[in-house]
Amino acid sequence: MLVSEVLLALSRGDLETLEPLLAEDVSWVSPEGFLAWSGTWVGKDAFIASLRAELAGEDLTTPLVPALKIDRVFPAADEVVVKWHLVPTEEGGTIVYGVTICRVADGLIISGRDYRN
Repeated sequence: MLVSEVLLALSRGDLETLEPLLAEDVSWVSPEGFLAWSGTWVGKDAFIASLRAELAGEDLTTPLVPALKIDRVFPAADEVVVKWHLVPTEEGGTIVYGVTICRVADGLIISGRDYRN
């Protein structure tokens, strides 16, 4: 499923997989300080540039969000909702639950919005 593939590519920092799945005028909103792609982005170039900047200081084999697990996908005609969680990377850590809602057109993501608990 397209949206699951996009979220997993985002979490891995896999820009080669991600880039062709986004519309040129994609918009994405994610709460500040929550995920590696936090912020408000308009346009594929701006979104990809922000991810490249995030990856610049990282070992490229290290995922941006190593513990993102998809729980359920709720598809509709032009909108897909994905329920997911972040597995704690430290013992005793808290599981973080979230939802991403994406609008899809012509097989591309045209907008995404992340929400968390």
